[in-house]
Amino acid sequence: MTLVVQVVTTALAFLGAVLGIINTRHAISQSRPNLRVRFLNNYAPPNFDLVGYSVEVTNLGTFALTVREVGLSMSPRWKRDLERMLLNEAIAGPIRPPVRLEPRQQVDFYIPSNFSGKTDKAITAAYVKTECGCYFTGVTPALETLAKKLRPI
Repeated sequence: MTLVVQVVTTALAFLGAVLGIINTRHAISQSRPNLRVRFLNNYAPPNFDLVGYSVEVTNLGTFALTVREVGLSMSPRWKRDLERMLLNEAIAGPIRPPVRLEPRQQVDFYIPSNFSGKTDKAITAAYVKTECGCYFTGVTPALETLAKKLRPI
């Protein structure tokens, strides 16, 4: 009987340790800011002509964040804040940074189709910088198409 009690006790202790690790990891991920950044093409419905681009930002975290900057990065994704093109002034429409995003809220920052952000470096990602200094990037096929169009010769 004592062997059975020891096995059950060991199994329950192991289960408790595993659940404690999972709970700790979940708590850490919940307290971390998390934004999804997507660069998209915008098309007009009647004949589906390209009317511009947009940077879609979604707050996937559990607390509100304020978006301070929206732009395009010319640096490798693992290097932050080296070279970037700020799009705050190129954004057409009523919404311009800074914008406060509540949890699970999404906002689109529209960029006109006549945007001609010529640069001497290749565009690598769309980025968003928050008021607290966090930096989020995103790469989509639409961004890769724009990067080829604006690619330096």
